[in-house]
Amino acid sequence: MAERQNQNWYQRFVESYGPNFRIDINNPQMGYGGTNVYDIYGVTDNAEKSSISLDNTGKLKIYSDRSLEIVAGERNSQDGAEGVDIFLHTRSGDVVVTAEKNGNIRISGKNIVLNADNNLDLIAGNELNITSTNTMNMNSNCVDIKGQCGSAVPIELQWGPRIFEGSFVGLDFILGSFSLSVSL
Repeated sequence: MAERQNQNWYQRFVESYGPNFRIDINNPQMGYGGTNVYDIYGVTDNAEKSSISLDNTGKLKIYSDRSLEIVAGERNSQDGAEGVDIFLHTRSGDVVVTAEKNGNIRISGKNIVLNADNNLDLIAGNELNITSTNTMNMNSNCVDIKGQCGSAVPIELQWGPRIFEGSFVGLDFILGSFSLSVSL
């Protein structure tokens, strides 16, 4: 990256509190988001770094070489009030959660509600498994199931019976050959 001309180093202020922690204000060196308004930087003795910074585009960045933990609400339940302990809100734009490499995203709680004003899409690259120990309810004006096989797909739409459609092969042979368990 080329150096920016007319860097004003006189407005920069750096306060260092030993070899592991510093606060850097108005650093004129260019980064991906322009110059930083401030950068709070820490490093462990094992060279694991973290920082909180605000760049001149207005983006606040929180980085950690290890984990990031947010804990809230320990005293909220003491007064009997049930409320929101952590609130994530975006006024314009999306919220993206990505777990790279071998990461899983886990959400757990007493009850989980996914609420979409328009559409809710669940997309799986391989399998979509839904398990309930009691009941699974679907309530909709229209329910469409499309597939090649399975107990939820009507027998006439399954792959096995469709390939013999219009032939002399009977449904009893098809059901036995393709392991389709349907009572006739």
